[in-house]
Amino acid sequence: MKPTIRTVAKLLIRLLIFVFLFRATFAVLPYAAHQTYTDSTRVNPEFPIAILDHGKPDIVDWYRYQRNADLYKDKIISVPTQKEYKLSEHEFFWLTSGPNNVLNLYILDGDWNHYWAKYSVSNSIVKPISYRCAGSSLAIICFAVALVGTFMIGWVYKCSVTCRST
Repeated sequence: MKPTIRTVAKLLIRLLIFVFLFRATFAVLPYAAHQTYTDSTRVNPEFPIAILDHGKPDIVDWYRYQRNADLYKDKIISVPTQKEYKLSEHEFFWLTSGPNNVLNLYILDGDWNHYWAKYSVSNSIVKPISYRCAGSSLAIICFAVALVGTFMIGWVYKCSVTCRST
């Protein structure tokens, strides 16, 4: 092998390791940050709830909802009438219903952040079940993990080759 081919092969292997680590971290991290709620658990203030405000779909966060639950009592979407709701040109949410009055909410906002929330609605009262999100900050974390991981794997491989040759 020519030295240039060997160098290109090493760079390709490093690139493949980096891409693998980035994708693996991107796939696992939102689940690691997954929040499940019980009656005694503090709910994330950003927990989203789907509402219809004067017939227009909107999202209210847990903080605003709790401050004035009576204001949102008649606005909460407890039975989805459509699968996709448009918030703005680049913001959408999807709402599906499950058993026991459980709603599954998925939001894609204009900054390409993703939010998943599960909650039940009974007598116009929201009870959060779970929440997770992923966004641009996740990509930065994944990049850092992949970069450090790629160098660590290269270092471990180099050390193992050195130890075997001695």
